[in-house]
Amino acid sequence: MLLLEIFESEKELSEYFAADERRKVRDTIVAATYDEIMARLSGKGEEWYRVVYRGKAADMVKHLSILKIDNWQDYFMHINIPKSWTLDDLSALVKEVCRYNNRPDVEPVLRCTSEISLSEDEVEVTLVVPKFDFGWKIGQGFKK
Repeated sequence: MLLLEIFESEKELSEYFAADERRKVRDTIVAATYDEIMARLSGKGEEWYRVVYRGKAADMVKHLSILKIDNWQDYFMHINIPKSWTLDDLSALVKEVCRYNNRPDVEPVLRCTSEISLSEDEVEVTLVVPKFDFGWKIGQGFKK
């Protein structure tokens, strides 16, 4: 499954993360707070994409590459892994996404959880990234 949602305002983005923050996730491995996420994504664009991939871990990059989102400067990533995975498995998955981004030096704001309902070879990866708009970026540069 591949899902794309567009947040058309910073208010929508904020509401999404505020609701997500209130949701109780029992098996949190790494937790990014609402403030950390919003500090990284606020003021970075006029729209944001939320991309969710749920499926076989081995096919993740193949399916995400269809979107051609490259060189993310600021992004949020939530990885949900099976209970049986280790921290090494999780680390390898994060590194794979960072390599896919063509900017392995840019680390995401990260949240990681584990879930019993995922099969051994299945993952769920959620990315929230500002929509790149070159004109908007130039305009913001002149404001500074």
